[in-house]
Amino acid sequence: MMAGGRLSGAGGAAYQKFRKTEETKSLTGKEPEDFADGLLSFCNRPGLAVKGFFCPCCVAAENSAETLRHDYNCEFLLYCCCYPCVAPSRRGEYRRKYRLQASSYDCLTHCICPCCAICQERRHVLMHPSDKERDPAPGGTME
Repeated sequence: MMAGGRLSGAGGAAYQKFRKTEETKSLTGKEPEDFADGLLSFCNRPGLAVKGFFCPCCVAAENSAETLRHDYNCEFLLYCCCYPCVAPSRRGEYRRKYRLQASSYDCLTHCICPCCAICQERRHVLMHPSDKERDPAPGGTME
């Protein structure tokens, strides 16, 4: 079970998850949470669901532009061309920014139901508006 001082197999994965949870708890003082809405919570924002179904790249680019301060046009093109590589990575960035519980299913979520995943991320961003006053854009100054 111990290989070079590290746990291997399922025990190692469970320990890593426990360790990440404890690190997040020590930083925030509370248990890490998950996204505010469920993956299939379309009815909470039906307009967003329609937009996410017909133009998921637009919704994904809006998320990145608002939350991560990336350029909307670049993000739109990136999502259109390289969705399978970019989307799970961005979901991980949202989890870090909002201090959400880490998940190894982010890639699978985006592969099985990409529109649902993007809309879930968007609903979370809309429920937790970005703190532009405290976090200026790169190169910006706080007033």
